[in-house]
Amino acid sequence: MADFDRHPAGRVSSRNFHRVTRWAKLSRSAGGLDFTRAWFDVSRSEAQLMKVRDSGMPDESYWETLFDPTGALEAFPVVDSASAGRFLELGCGYGTFTLAMAKHFHGRIDAFDIDPAMVRRTRDRLSDAGLKNASVYQWDFVAADLPDECGQYDFVAFFHMMHLENPEALLGRILPRVRVGGILAFLHWRPDRATPRGPELPIRPTLSDYRRWSEHFHLTSPIEAVLLDCPHHFAVYCRKSEPT
Repeated sequence: MADFDRHPAGRVSSRNFHRVTRWAKLSRSAGGLDFTRAWFDVSRSEAQLMKVRDSGMPDESYWETLFDPTGALEAFPVVDSASAGRFLELGCGYGTFTLAMAKHFHGRIDAFDIDPAMVRRTRDRLSDAGLKNASVYQWDFVAADLPDECGQYDFVAFFHMMHLENPEALLGRILPRVRVGGILAFLHWRPDRATPRGPELPIRPTLSDYRRWSEHFHLTSPIEAVLLDCPHHFAVYCRKSEPT
């Protein structure tokens, strides 16, 4: 096993986020949540401050040479592909994993990202592929709870996410949205060596971090996932073991 305990992450104090004024009208639709109108009353510079630190994206074509999203998803014991589970993706980016999830699972997928350009790109890719079981929303899930209309999920993808400044706060926000027995899937760049992309090594999450978070939030012990065609990545998963 690689040395995934070298750099503890999540020890940096959280940043004071700029106040965000939101107005959103939420309603139900046959395809899932319908964010019929939403505005984020922030300037471009403020919106940049609210993104996860060190989270810039390269060109899409290069990004998608760095891992196999289907091989990554198959490493997790997710709800059977024929069942009607509910899946949550935090930070969809270009929609790389969103498309793979929508193709692989028959359940409903809700994907969120703060960047409107990424939201548009992911929606376009889903539309072009004729995939109708995924919905994509612009939302600052780091600074605000998900809308009540989201309900609960069987699987949550925390992919390239847990190097943010206060990962415990994010877990505390999301766990009430996870059903007991639901899977929390964590995938990130390897913390034991340099990789083509990814944040600085000292802030990448390690196995020790996942163990600490699991104990704090009363999750099952993290299990290392065996990734296929993802040599630059490390992944673990836990289950929610009791109500929150």
